[in-house]
Amino acid sequence: MGHEPGEDRRAFAFTATVLAVLLLAALLAQLPPGSMPHTLSRRAASYELLWPQGWSFFSAAPRQDRTVAYRVQPDGSLSTEDSVQARPGSWWGLRRTTYFRLVETEYVASRIPPSSWITCDAPTAASCLQRAGRPAWPVTNNPFHASALCGRVLFAVERPDLGNDRLRRGAVPRRVVAIAPTSLQCAPDRK
Repeated sequence: MGHEPGEDRRAFAFTATVLAVLLLAALLAQLPPGSMPHTLSRRAASYELLWPQGWSFFSAAPRQDRTVAYRVQPDGSLSTEDSVQARPGSWWGLRRTTYFRLVETEYVASRIPPSSWITCDAPTAASCLQRAGRPAWPVTNNPFHASALCGRVLFAVERPDLGNDRLRRGAVPRRVVAIAPTSLQCAPDRK
């Protein structure tokens, strides 16, 4: 009915050892292949069978180009239509409205003709728009019915500035490499 003296200690030691080995394996898997000892690098393929995505599944997005939609205000200033997913307005991520905006932004931007994109290299979309002078604002249809992207919208492709020193501290600064000024016509049932 009972258990032997010291059984709790052995169970704790076993659990702590298993957790420590898993933590060590997870940490070693994040090292570049050339920096691991040869015996561990041979086992990396086995580790990838358990966790194939690695950390890039969670953190590769900041190191890729992204398209951002800016609403053009009546005074000419820009306000972003993208926002943080985990915020009170989206019920801390339970409502998927922010994710919908990202999908909508990518879809509508993919429908803009290549000739409407203006290449630039600037720290902000506003500075790219200023450099472009008075660009044309061609009409593009936005087929999404629940859209907030209507009217004058500036699409900007932002690329991570991987040579920047702040990258090593975790922040990923970005530069705008292209913009597409667009006048979005919303779906017919929108007012």
